[in-house]
Amino acid sequence: MFVWKIVFKHRFALGIIKPDGLIHDLLEIQGLCLVQQGQQRTGTLAFVELCCSEFSSLRQACEFSQIPYVGVVANIQMSGTFSRVKMVVQDWKTKRTPALWVHVHASTPCASGSPLKGFNSNVVSQADQEWSEVIGVVPNYLVLGDSASFELPLHNNIWSRPETVETLDACNLVHKADVKLCKTGVSTGAGVPVGKTLRFVANSEVFADTLHRRFSECTCKSHANLSEISFSETAFYTRKLARGILDGVKAARKQRTET
Repeated sequence: MFVWKIVFKHRFALGIIKPDGLIHDLLEIQGLCLVQQGQQRTGTLAFVELCCSEFSSLRQACEFSQIPYVGVVANIQMSGTFSRVKMVVQDWKTKRTPALWVHVHASTPCASGSPLKGFNSNVVSQADQEWSEVIGVVPNYLVLGDSASFELPLHNNIWSRPETVETLDACNLVHKADVKLCKTGVSTGAGVPVGKTLRFVANSEVFADTLHRRFSECTCKSHANLSEISFSETAFYTRKLARGILDGVKAARKQRTET
């Protein structure tokens, strides 16, 4: 973490990271990565991504499309981080004409619910503690959006935990889409498709349908063996999936404005 802070501070000093005027010190910058990509005054969408990497594919897709974006890369559980995100969302809704349609997407740390952890299921790990801190505040962020989504690997016991069930229920995330990573372009270094499946749940049926139609049907003859897969790399969305998510948000907004 110390090295990450140095890199982030250096990139900020060089002007590569451009936070808005709400951020006044490095602690807040470390907790909130706010990329200003909203110069196009005719835009209609904005995006909040929770528990993401600094260089997430969703951030890059938003940058390409000039969609305002906020990515929370650390300290999501801190009240100051939530306050900053809430203020930005309020600005998107009150200082733009027409108000921007805001989508909030969450992908919580999934290591504590992985099938690979089953051998030590009775041990409370650091991953378990980290996840508990995150899931407790995720609903506060999700309800800020006009539409919202939540994602985890399909085969992960986090889905059945009471905290998750309560979060999905509180935010009306009832529409499901199963996304096969091979359909999004994920493969091993040798080019063998990866058969892992992600499940997205959303409060917009058309958002879920958009992802499901595009990524749920697999035509691969075979998939990589577990020993061939780098699971840390499969945690990151591809550019193709990121574009699909944005298309889902656009479809959700279009449906709402036409009804």
